Amino acid sequence: MVIPATVVFAALATAATLGILRQVLWPLRRSRSWPWVVAVLGVGVLALYRLVGTPTGLQEAASTAPQSLDEAIVQLQAELERNPAQPEGWALLARSQATVGNHAAARDAYARAVKLTPDDPALLVDAAEARALADPQRRFDAPAVAWLHHAIELQPANARATWFLGVSQRKAGQNAEAAKIGTPAGNGRRRHRAQPARADQRGARRSRP
Repeated sequence: MVIPATVVFAALATAATLGILRQVLWPLRRSRSWPWVVAVLGVGVLALYRLVGTPTGLQEAASTAPQSLDEAIVQLQAELERNPAQPEGWALLARSQATVGNHAAARDAYARAVKLTPDDPALLVDAAEARALADPQRRFDAPAVAWLHHAIELQPANARATWFLGVSQRKAGQNAEAAKIGTPAGNGRRRHRAQPARADQRGARRSRP
């Protein structure tokens, strides 16, 4: 059986694209944006095949593909400049910037994502954390605290939002507020209160005849 040339070329185009993008996107494998990435990858493979049409063209297109995460970030930024109404794209850019240690850029990209999707609890928490990481003193500023409050309103059981909010309150000296939501400060005080109570109970048991 003779395999059509178009099928062979499609397979080669797919393999080449996957080989290049695997090196670029592998650090992002734990990201919640994988569905978005896979969709872009599928469209990219189809566009590559329709664009080049020949092995020679494939070599020319492959030479322009990103060879590193830094290059992928530049290309993603260019795409978002052309079409900025992509919250998942901004979130992916933010995570990519954080991966290379550019916390200020990650903070700004998350802000764009939150502006487009203001009611996503996970995104709100990630964006708040990014603001803290971009701060020299690792403090949650007013927008970050507001996002954490909103995330908890949307998802009261969100442990990360609750934890970060407690940390921000403790750093701001609001220990009473932090104690109400089970943060390190609050947990520490509860342990200190529990220890004397247990000691009193043990003493009472020993004094019994």
